[in-house]
Amino acid sequence: MLLSGFAGISYEILYGRILGNMIGDQFVVSASVLITFLLGIGLGSLLAHRLWRWLWAIEAGIGIYGVLIALNQQALEWLIYQGSGMAQGGLSGSILVCVLILLLPAFLMGCSVPWHWVS
Repeated sequence: MLLSGFAGISYEILYGRILGNMIGDQFVVSASVLITFLLGIGLGSLLAHRLWRWLWAIEAGIGIYGVLIALNQQALEWLIYQGSGMAQGGLSGSILVCVLILLLPAFLMGCSVPWHWVS
């Protein structure tokens, strides 16, 4: 549990730094990371009991997603700014971009820590 917590915090820092470089507004990025991780981990842990047989794939998906985001940062920047123009929507557009990028890994992290099994 302790190692999983360290890994989760590491991913939050990784995504915060990458998105901070892309979006530029650290307040928006920090708020989006916090909101999305709390929501995703909560939803993931709520549904984890249905997905426990796929825990190996969930753990692999968390790592693969992180590597893909880190390696494809330029393509992601192009998609955000020129492909879709979502980040030009001001504050709400920047928050939406961050949430969309972070919701899947946050959900997967929640699936790997099913809190309601403990009780």
